[in-house]
Amino acid sequence: MAGLMRIVGVLCAGALLLPIGCAAAPPTPPAPPPQGPRGGLPPKTGVETLPGGRVIARGWVNETDLEGGTWLLEDQPPASSIEHTTVAVLLPGTVTVDELSRVRGTYVGAEGVLQQGVSIRMAGPEIVVDVLRLY
Repeated sequence: MAGLMRIVGVLCAGALLLPIGCAAAPPTPPAPPPQGPRGGLPPKTGVETLPGGRVIARGWVNETDLEGGTWLLEDQPPASSIEHTTVAVLLPGTVTVDELSRVRGTYVGAEGVLQQGVSIRMAGPEIVVDVLRLY
């Protein structure tokens, strides 16, 4: 009888430990939303039409090695494990490549005009950027 009790005890202890040892790691939580200038949330990610034929695209600045280097605005931070969607392609205008590289990984509003004509990038609307707004 003592042997049976020992077996039952070992099985019960094993059953209690099993869920702990086999539990999957929790998923990586999404990055916290960026903070606006006064601590609130900035405007929503996306592209908005402004008066005078201008647009503003909001998202996280990232660079891809596509075609020797392309600057993008994405809907997720570059370090996020969540799949990224391109909001817009950023083309240097008044805002230079050096200025874009300094804000890599930052949530910004890129203001300018839509590039006209044919593009081979096919990644989203292309904006010639002349103003960067940091949120």
